[in-house]
Amino acid sequence: MNEEEMISGEDVMSEGMSSGGHPGMKRRRVFRFTRERQRVKDAAGVLFRYKKILLTYQRLKNMSKAFQIHGVDRNTVASTTPIAEMLLVAPEKVAEVGEFDPSKEKLLDYARRCYVALDEETLSRVQALKKNNLLLPISYRLKGGEDSLKEKETHATTN
Repeated sequence: MNEEEMISGEDVMSEGMSSGGHPGMKRRRVFRFTRERQRVKDAAGVLFRYKKILLTYQRLKNMSKAFQIHGVDRNTVASTTPIAEMLLVAPEKVAEVGEFDPSKEKLLDYARRCYVALDEETLSRVQALKKNNLLLPISYRLKGGEDSLKEKETHATTN
């Protein structure tokens, strides 16, 4: 046998298993995401990211895939969700909360202030929009005492 007639094992394998190893099987699409990060620095950035993820979620009906597509962790979005919900549902409350100043506070602290500013009526509107998939159905617990902030607020109004 000369060299021209010899076929390597790789050539035989690639010809016989062109569909990923099993004949007749569909090939799965593998998503490869680059781990580029874009840090959100203000309330407008939070709202922009929230809307992008919301549109993807409405299309896919899968929150984890929507987060994966945009390269964002669920907890990252959950921690800033009160900002986006306040801007979408009750933009008039921005005056009550005040503008975000990055030199004075962190974005997470501003999210806590937004959460405290949401009253019962606004929270019920948010829940209704979440049920209709018009907002992300994401729950959040802000660490650092949102419960104590709510307690202080209710305690101050009762005294």
